[in-house]
Amino acid sequence: MDDLDAAVAVVYAQPPSGFVSARTALVKELRAARRRADAAKVAALRRPTKHAWAIGEAVRRAPEAATAFFDAIARLAEPGPDLRQRTNDLRGATAALVELVEGLDPGEATAALLAIAADPDATEATRLGRLSEVPGSGGFGALPLVPEPTGSTGREAHEAARAAVDGSADDDHPTAASLAERDREEERARARAERLAALEAERERALAVESAAAEQAGSAQAAVDDAQAELVRATNALAEARRAAAEAAERLRSAEREPP
Repeated sequence: MDDLDAAVAVVYAQPPSGFVSARTALVKELRAARRRADAAKVAALRRPTKHAWAIGEAVRRAPEAATAFFDAIARLAEPGPDLRQRTNDLRGATAALVELVEGLDPGEATAALLAIAADPDATEATRLGRLSEVPGSGGFGALPLVPEPTGSTGREAHEAARAAVDGSADDDHPTAASLAERDREEERARARAERLAALEAERERALAVESAAAEQAGSAQAAVDDAQAELVRATNALAEARRAAAEAAERLRSAEREPP
């Protein structure tokens, strides 16, 4: 495995439900190759959110539209007098890519792509196929594309665009350690839910066994009651038979004592 970025992109290409297992497999592969530093980096990767995965999947499925989007972002960051045209180019490239995003409504997809366009780190992560979270995700409104900055170039243009997208030029970016901790918390929550489900299933089985045992006990008790009633009837019949036999014996003895 020569290209770690490509391997990580494969992990992020998995549906969110398969991300953890794919990441674990890559970590094991890196450790087996004695690439412990790379293994630690991969282990800290965070599973993509719904928005991030949907955007990443569209970029993977439509490389030409994605390239047009990234090129428009790059041109917007360049100095020059034609900012309005470059802004329109980015708007058009964004709209074209929005049509290819599945799982999000057009408003969500547009807002997510604009947020990515306004953040150089998110732009690069999306280009590499390893976006884990859309900047400022968690509820987008109707957003302007970008302001028309005066004299801003390069990263300053990105910062101005970011201010237009989410109203802030100094978003906090989570560290690898915090992302790893969040991922572990998600794993713990899933494990707890699985344990609770297993315990609930065990309780249901125990209740079913208890119900069956109670039914069997009831049947056995009914059989015991029937047997006891039969025993009483048999005992009474035996007593009646013995009484009749005693009376017959007494009559026989009386007859024998009578003179001929």
